[in-house]
Amino acid sequence: MIGGEEIMTSGFENSCPEIRGDSWCTLESWLTLLCLYAGKIFYGVVISEFSVIVLSMDRAGRMYSEKVEEVNEYMRSKQLSPMLREQVREYYTIAFQDRKLFDEASIMKELSPALRMRILEENRKDLFNRVPFLRSVDKERKDFSAMLSTQLSPLCCLEKESIFEEGTTGHEMFFVYSGLVELLSTFAPSDTPVVEAGVGGLLTVIGPGSFFGEVACFLTQRRTAGARAKTVAILYVITSEDLADCLEDFPNTEAHLRRVAGTRLNRIEDMKTMDKAGETKNAVDMVVVDAEDALTSMFCAEADEEDEIKKERNEQRAKVQKMGKGAGGAAAKVGGRLARLGRHLSTRMPRKRHTLSAEPRVQPGETKEG
Repeated sequence: MIGGEEIMTSGFENSCPEIRGDSWCTLESWLTLLCLYAGKIFYGVVISEFSVIVLSMDRAGRMYSEKVEEVNEYMRSKQLSPMLREQVREYYTIAFQDRKLFDEASIMKELSPALRMRILEENRKDLFNRVPFLRSVDKERKDFSAMLSTQLSPLCCLEKESIFEEGTTGHEMFFVYSGLVELLSTFAPSDTPVVEAGVGGLLTVIGPGSFFGEVACFLTQRRTAGARAKTVAILYVITSEDLADCLEDFPNTEAHLRRVAGTRLNRIEDMKTMDKAGETKNAVDMVVVDAEDALTSMFCAEADEEDEIKKERNEQRAKVQKMGKGAGGAAAKVGGRLARLGRHLSTRMPRKRHTLSAEPRVQPGETKEG
């Protein structure tokens, strides 16, 4: 026994009086051992239960840590390059910013369709508030947003990561939740910067609330432009099949999206026509940002900033004009005061002096009559 012999030989032989006898000392020692072992068992149970409680408090965080360790072990076993490993770790850091991992698919699968739709709609509410045509108070748009929330999938893109390339087949439509996305085309205006050799020039940069990729989904066209993340971007993706299912009961919304897709396709076709004709395309003369993107917070903020600058300039110009008018007014007031003073002095002069001033001067050697 652990420590039993030491207790029996050292402590209890000396403490047991001879009048009690050996039987009493043996009973007392066994009771002491029983209490010791009971205390150890109780201590172990308490510690284990406490550990279970602590671990269950952050189960999602523990699942995230286990997932990251699993991914690191996988990259070591496959001997991936250090740069690629760093990009994978950065992806997990951005995609799971709260350091928590949930099996959302299994959670949603166990719920009823109504509850599932309400939860997903609540989760996608921030996205819908940023997309202009989904912010509408129209009942059809609200119902479409609720249906759309069940089909959207999040996608995290690192900086300078390609989303899709021009001329490829596409079956997805993308909504920008955060970050900036560059739209690239080989038919971009000649005065726009070339992003990369073989990729083309920069058409425009879109931000939160914009959507792209709808031309390939609605008009069965290949990608009319390429897309690349300018910064770290969080997107939401929906396939063309799921989008068609969502739009089945919402013809007005489908018509709106088809108009946007047609407008953007026509803009690219005009650029192609000018390129074939050898005409010079100028970004200043061409409308690259359409009406749908202009309603997003990114372009509205730029418009507000321009309005503030114009307002400030107008205020400064008004101040300058007011100062000029004030100086002119002051000069006019001084002139008016001098004129009034002259008239006042003239009225105070004797009439005799007025007559004398009108007479001819006396020449030298002449005497004045009278």
